[in-house]
Amino acid sequence: SIWTTSLAAIQRTITGLLTLDHHHRAFVGQRQLINVSFLF
Repeated sequence: SIWTTSLAAIQRTITGLLTLDHHHRAFVGQRQLINVSFLF
């Protein structure tokens, strides 16, 4: 159903964001300026 597909997509998005967040934190010291430039 549409709901199942939507929920699966949301879960993948959340997982992806959490993974990105983890990588960002891992490189915060070296890449802080790069991360800021991506945000803005």
